Amino acid sequence: MRDVRLNFSKRGRLRFISHLDLSRAMLRSLRRTDIPVWYTEGFNPHPYATFALPLPLGAESENDVMDIRVVGDIKNMAVMEKLNAVLPEGLEITDCYNPVQPVRAITKAEYLFFFAEHTDPAAVQALLDKGELFCEKTGKSHGKRVVKTVNLLEGVSEYRFEEQTGAPLLRIELPAGSEKNVNPILLAETMRRQTGIETTLVRRVALLTETGPFK
Repeated sequence: MRDVRLNFSKRGRLRFISHLDLSRAMLRSLRRTDIPVWYTEGFNPHPYATFALPLPLGAESENDVMDIRVVGDIKNMAVMEKLNAVLPEGLEITDCYNPVQPVRAITKAEYLFFFAEHTDPAAVQALLDKGELFCEKTGKSHGKRVVKTVNLLEGVSEYRFEEQTGAPLLRIELPAGSEKNVNPILLAETMRRQTGIETTLVRRVALLTETGPFK
């Protein structure tokens, strides 16, 4: 028995499915293959699968991570090929390898924020340069629902604007993981309210540790 780490992309209409629905789709697809997946024990056995960092509803991804556990001597490439053969359109396994780092090593994630053609991103740039963008966020404290005011740009240091076919995009690294996590959809909506500039698409492109890519 061993763990296998899968990189996968989620594109198109599937960005509107919840993390729970994503998990169900992956588990159903695993059951449709002959991959020798290890099943949990107990009254309701199911294929062992965990996700490194749930993706917020509405965001695409191109390098997300799911770990599964297999038995036998199946090769990693065979796992990827068998699963890709049954996954629904919009989901694709892009790599399969032996895990190197624990999920707790993730500290940030890299995102792309896409804007419409001919958008002038100067107002967004000025907002980011201030280093402060406050919004109200619902959370829990001592079992009760509370509303907190948070700075979405706290801990953000890496960002830049790029051009792609006449439209600007923002490449930004946001805190992510067990200690602190910034929801990119919430950031996009808060920037829109402050500047009037709408983000047309948000895509997560990498999970990162303090020293580099998460593997």
